[in-house]
Amino acid sequence: MVISFERAGMPSSSDVENINRLLIQLAKKGTAHKKTDGTKLVRTVTASYFYVARDKSKRDQNGLGKIIGMACLSVCPPPSGWYGIIDDVVVDENGYLRQGIAAQLMQKLIKQAKKLGLKRIDLHSHPSRSSANKMYLKLGFEMVVEGDAEKDTSNQYRLRL
Repeated sequence: MVISFERAGMPSSSDVENINRLLIQLAKKGTAHKKTDGTKLVRTVTASYFYVARDKSKRDQNGLGKIIGMACLSVCPPPSGWYGIIDDVVVDENGYLRQGIAAQLMQKLIKQAKKLGLKRIDLHSHPSRSSANKMYLKLGFEMVVEGDAEKDTSNQYRLRL
């Protein structure tokens, strides 16, 4: 298996299939994006940086390799200073978990955020995603709010840059 990490451009039809498969997998695990008071999050995004991990040994019709992981950094410009939000960090559960792929995707996003001069990165993760939650802490994120799986509220994390 040969895995590459890249900033994604315009997706091919097989990329769209792979991404949709990962989003379905993520939705099954719980992807609550609610504040603790139950209101929906509202944000203004000026740019998004979408990274994918590809298995180069599994060629598909685009010849680039099957997408087996993804993560997105959105940039937000509030008056208090630019910050990023990380969303949709997911790795294919069929043979790719626990290989450091999600951590490498996260490191790409953190590097991009530093390059952009962001002050912090925020992210939300459902409490049921225990492996992901442990990884965020290992990468230096601090838990700002602990979510509640029964109430469908997310853990909220922050990394100061």
